[in-house]
Amino acid sequence: MNPLRTLSDEAKYVRLDALMAWWPYAEGSLRTSIEALLEEAKQEVWSETQERELIRYAEATWPARRAVQRFALAHPEALWPVFIARCLPTTQVLLQRLSEAAGHQKLSELLRVPQADFALHEPQRVEIELLLPQIYALLWRDVRSEMDPYLREAEQERAEMQASLHGTVAAGALSAYEHAMMYGERPETPRN
Repeated sequence: MNPLRTLSDEAKYVRLDALMAWWPYAEGSLRTSIEALLEEAKQEVWSETQERELIRYAEATWPARRAVQRFALAHPEALWPVFIARCLPTTQVLLQRLSEAAGHQKLSELLRVPQADFALHEPQRVEIELLLPQIYALLWRDVRSEMDPYLREAEQERAEMQASLHGTVAAGALSAYEHAMMYGERPETPRN
């Protein structure tokens, strides 16, 4: 049985956003499948089969998404110029001044220095949050060949998470593992 359900606009946009975010990390037939599901996600109804496909695509692209984040942390010199060039001019100036004042650090560290609370306001923080996934996708496209060690590490991490988290909730809801694949987070391992 494959019951259909009507999606709210918010649920539809969550699925569309997710598929569009994963698309740059897919290749070959996986990319074609994501594109097909992306078209289906624009419809008012959604089936359990489509939901399972969505989770399968999340799982398939998770190692690449995780690998590029780790690459960016390990190679801030690769992230910084791509990121800063795509920021709005005001954000560029604020981040460059903050970087000079705090010493050039990784972006994640730079955003946590005490001065960042005074230098960056809500519009800049939202911009950064929205821009980072795009920058990760560009890094994946441009320096994919340098990410193999990070990709292998992420694939191992996915296998470990699957072994420890899969099936951690009742049917019909996302397990902790599926949630991690969808949203790119590494949850705490549940304790018995």
